[in-house]
Amino acid sequence: MDIILRYWSEREGKVAVRYFTSEFLGPTQAEKLLEGINRYRSSLDPKKLLQISMDGPTVNWKFLRIFQEDKSKEDPDAPKLINLGSCGLHVVHGSFQTGARETGWKMGAALRALWQVFHDSVS
Repeated sequence: MDIILRYWSEREGKVAVRYFTSEFLGPTQAEKLLEGINRYRSSLDPKKLLQISMDGPTVNWKFLRIFQEDKSKEDPDAPKLINLGSCGLHVVHGSFQTGARETGWKMGAALRALWQVFHDSVS
């Protein structure tokens, strides 16, 4: 499991992406993923955590559910995580396509605009 942080950097004036650490868990269960994440939660502000990305549905859906439950027990006022589905990239891509279609953008211009957004926001 890789832990990668994406955050707004005041210093850089853009969204920054940084590798944080890895946990070598092998084939695992949701509870083991939670244990792995919890080793690092004390060094992160849980109120600023917005979303957890995943790359496969079965274990990850359960992990997301028990992570949110654990977080809520710790701090009932902590904001809920944004759920982008089992693959955030597909959700964002579909949203972008819909937005481009509804605004009347031509897809060539829309793709150039999307490339610019990603180019400017990911380091």
